[in-house]
Amino acid sequence: MSSENNYFFELVSELKAFALDHQKLLLSGFVGVSVLAAGGAFAVANLPAEPQITVQQITEAVPTTIVSPETLIDNKLNLNLYNSTELQAYDTVNSVLKRLAVQDTFAADFLRSDSFSQMAFKSPGRIIKSETNGLGVLQKLEIKWVEGQDSHYQRLVVLKTNNGWQSEIQKLPLQVDVRYRATTINSTLFSATDDAQIPDSVAVQLTEIFSGDIDFQRSLRKGDRFAVIYQVFMADGDLMRSGRVIAASLDMGGSTLQIQPFASSKTGGLWDEIRADLYRQLVEQSGDVQEIDGPLGREIIAKVPVVVPGEGAVVQPARFIGVDGPRWFLRGVIAGPAATDDALGRELVDVFRGLVVVRGNSPLPPRELLPLRVPAQASGS
Repeated sequence: MSSENNYFFELVSELKAFALDHQKLLLSGFVGVSVLAAGGAFAVANLPAEPQITVQQITEAVPTTIVSPETLIDNKLNLNLYNSTELQAYDTVNSVLKRLAVQDTFAADFLRSDSFSQMAFKSPGRIIKSETNGLGVLQKLEIKWVEGQDSHYQRLVVLKTNNGWQSEIQKLPLQVDVRYRATTINSTLFSATDDAQIPDSVAVQLTEIFSGDIDFQRSLRKGDRFAVIYQVFMADGDLMRSGRVIAASLDMGGSTLQIQPFASSKTGGLWDEIRADLYRQLVEQSGDVQEIDGPLGREIIAKVPVVVPGEGAVVQPARFIGVDGPRWFLRGVIAGPAATDDALGRELVDVFRGLVVVRGNSPLPPRELLPLRVPAQASGS
């Protein structure tokens, strides 16, 4: 065998030995050499001398910290963990504490025997929050709820003290806020409200508001849109319940009707004041404004800039209508083709006519927003 062949097979042997130690790294290269060796005919070029590599070993001592079990326990005792859940229909004290990752038999015993806690655990849907240390020992528990349409919420506070467990029920005022939701109808109104995370009580109000003139089974079409502004009542950042609808709009066939009711004075005439203010604002905004006589009295037609999804800011026609009633005023805004097309606008004007304002007897300042309702004969009650 020639010296070249001897050199090659020695090289292959070395590569195989290296590959056994580095199989994953050099698997493909090793297979390539094996196939080449089996071919029988090959040529090998003279390889340069292996370079001399200087290897220097550096040893450095790494300090280690040994933590005692006592220290680990102290760290967990000083750790504060927070969790929350909602009370379910078939919950027990044990099932709630398990979801909250509470591992505290003393706390469980207290909650089962405490009269305030027994009352707080009785109804589903209530918000429960806990504070524990790193070992799962309960430090504090809160349960919040609202009774009916009360303007206050109740809060059970269970606190671990140096003298043992203490509990009390507090009654605190709810914070009022507003929410805006808009969505497109693809099947039914209630499916759309579910998709938009609109509370059921608000969805029911929407159907009551418009049901006098709209058949929700036949009149609504796929692609129609609606928007709603409604009250919510909060407690320390938690949503406790939804309130009345403040404003609602319905987009049917590309045209929108927005409605808002307001408190007014006994003498009425709020529409004249609002219409004059609105006229001046629209003139300053766009300049293209007309005040005309309509089927409901004096109204305003203007071109206003609006933001359309996918199109950006565009100018659209808008029709402002209003009706004064005893100590209330109802304003409507028709936008889109129905604002200038009488045939298209007639349907939305009829919807507007079918609305009734529940003023109530509470003293309210003029221009205060009021809830919307539909007449009793229209709602079937």
